[in-house]
Amino acid sequence: MLNNPEYSDMTVFAGVHQTPFKLHRAVICIRSGFFKACCDSSGFKEGTTKAVYLAEIEPEVFKKVVLWLYEERYGYILTDGHEYLKLIQAADLLKIESLRVDILNKFYSKCRHSFLDSLPEIAEELLGSFVKICQFCQETDLTILICIMKELLSYVTVTPKMVLTGLTDGSFGKTFMAALVGAQSETECSECGVKMIEDGGERKRPCARISYRARPDRTG
Repeated sequence: MLNNPEYSDMTVFAGVHQTPFKLHRAVICIRSGFFKACCDSSGFKEGTTKAVYLAEIEPEVFKKVVLWLYEERYGYILTDGHEYLKLIQAADLLKIESLRVDILNKFYSKCRHSFLDSLPEIAEELLGSFVKICQFCQETDLTILICIMKELLSYVTVTPKMVLTGLTDGSFGKTFMAALVGAQSETECSECGVKMIEDGGERKRPCARISYRARPDRTG
């Protein structure tokens, strides 16, 4: 259906160059509150013209959104977190709550990859993206946000100076701070469930007495 525009009844123009996407209202309006409103002819002119212009969303990003709306997938995502941020911004604009939740779960899985041990710069970029991602999250997302923050704290350090700077310039929002506090207060050993022991700046497992990177239990 996605690859067959013959019976499409709506065109979305994405990006500043207005790349056209021939879509089906019966599909995209089910999950997107934005498109549902656009198709309501009593409230929006788009309901009559059957055309929507989204200059704020890049065509490549919107292509992933469309793929998810039709097939609940959006393909490969790079590791540094920037594409996740763009996707969650699009999900926020288009009011697709289920896409936001899916993005957070995929981002969590990305943060659990062992390659971050040897690529600290990627872990720092993921943290930077996560700070911005939190701006588009809801209170109901806090559980997964805390899990993500726990993973990131295994590879990067958030210092008091960073927190002060982030609060001063406004980059650290209340949702990110809630995730940070939750992650720091709930760090437990995945083997025995006991809170990690601080020893010379290292978190150690009470059950094994060896250096350990705390990881939350898998969700789902």
